[in-house]
Parts: sequence; structure tokens; C-alpha cells
Amino acid sequence: MTFGSGVTRVHERRWWPMDNQLRRPDVPAHVVRSIRSDDAPRLQRFHLRLSADTIRRRFFGAHPTLGDVEARRFTDLDPATDAALVAIAGDRIVGVGRYVRIGTGGCAEVAFVVDDEFQGHGIGTELLTLLSRIARDDGIRRFVADTFADNGAMIDVFTHTPGAVTVEGITRDGSVIHLSMRVAHPAEIGSAATGAFTPEAPRL
Repeated sequence: MTFGSGVTRVHERRWWPMDNQLRRPDVPAHVVRSIRSDDAPRLQRFHLRLSADTIRRRFFGAHPTLGDVEARRFTDLDPATDAALVAIAGDRIVGVGRYVRIGTGGCAEVAFVVDDEFQGHGIGTELLTLLSRIARDDGIRRFVADTFADNGAMIDVFTHTPGAVTVEGITRDGSVIHLSMRVAHPAEIGSAATGAFTPEAPRL
């Protein structure tokens, strides 16, 4: 699936320092903040660093580059429907998480992708947990997601992050798994994701 991008009105000028309780000791230094329109070139460079298999799992097929129009669509925000976060290490995007509201109800489609070099350090879990907090603030109560059945890492994040989501349904259509999840209440997320926000980080 190919999402648009965005961030909620409440959060568009906020960031999250990653020295919180979500951080595992082995996680490379980074911050997470809302995506911005000037991230389009960074997003294109991030995409070029992804392996062919990571791209296949995110886009359900070959997608070797992000064109300018697509990169702008992923970074120009629609606060009525979308939210997106980026994990930044230095001046590089190393992870992206986003959701897009489905229709006008309380359900959204969610996905995330992490730079191959940074995979396995909990950044996907971090992004999902923070997105779930934003979603609750925006009145979203359910997430849905599709992923390949062989994408065990992503399925594991969805099924083992109870502070973010609770999986309530899993169906399979060929090689694709469809997950339906309840977004956690803020009390379930814990202080790591619900603590006080700090002013926007210096622009990268």
C-alpha cells in the first residue's frame, strides 16, 4: 500500500527526544519528530538506502525510487486525515511511521519502515507506540494493517506492543496478512509515550 502523509494539528510542532523509557540500550542515537514538507529530499535518500526486500515488504512490490511528486505527497501534510513521524539520526531519516484515516470514522491504516542498518533495535515499536498516542488524540480507535506473511518482524511489532495496540483479528489472503487492532488507551501506553512534550527540535 502507498500512503499519503501528514501529522495532526495538535502535534505538528512537537518532537520526542528518544531518551525515554521506550529506548532500549542498543538503540542508535536518534530523535523522533513529525514529518515536514522539507523532508522530501531526506525521504528520497532514505528510500534509496533501503534494501530491495525492505522495499518489497513496504510497497508490496518493486519500488526502487521515490519521485519528486511522490515524495511531496508523503511529506505535505493533510491534518484532517494523516499523521506521520520520522526517526532522525544526524541528518538522516532512519525510520518512518504513518497512518491514514479511512473515511470519516475512527479507523486508520498504519505502516512503518526502518532503514535496514537500524532494524532490530526497537525503532518500529517506538514509532507505533507514539503513533497510537497521536491517534487517540485524533479520535482514532482502531488501526488496520496489511503485510506479507513472511514479514515476521513487522507482525511481531504489532502483536507484541500492547502499550500501543491490541491485535483483535488476523486474516490471510494468499501471501498477505491483514491485521485489525484496537488502539491502546493512554493509560496503557505508559509514561514513555505520554510524558510532556518538549518544544520543536532544531530544524535538521
